[in-house]
Amino acid sequence: MVDLPRDLAEEGFSRLPVTSLRGARCTCKKWNTLTKDESFFKKHIVEQASTELTVVMVIEFRVYLMSINLHDRPSITCQGKLTSLDNSDRVDISLVYHCDGLLLCIAKDFASFVVRNPYTGQTLWLKPRSPHPRLDWYS
Repeated sequence: MVDLPRDLAEEGFSRLPVTSLRGARCTCKKWNTLTKDESFFKKHIVEQASTELTVVMVIEFRVYLMSINLHDRPSITCQGKLTSLDNSDRVDISLVYHCDGLLLCIAKDFASFVVRNPYTGQTLWLKPRSPHPRLDWYS
């Protein structure tokens, strides 16, 4: 399967949800390069947007990726709980903002902030600008 032509691999990967592409990246260097390619990623997002909408929801202080299909048979399905590589998912999250595929997660106590990349699983912790973080607004 690793020897698939690029266009055939792109077609197959375009049918997968974004959350499933991480597993394909671990299969071989060729697929890793393909799934990281900006043109493929943009094409994949356009393909996904035409059939379903992926949203981020906070349920009981945890972040979930949900898929909403308004075509054919309308449905809402949970794609999975957002996890991190460094166990930062143990923090209770109250607010989530998004920009360019990154998520800014704000803890329930407003004392912790973490930027997450759901595609790579990487996280970056941020410190509040002031000792009273409720006075700051982030987005």
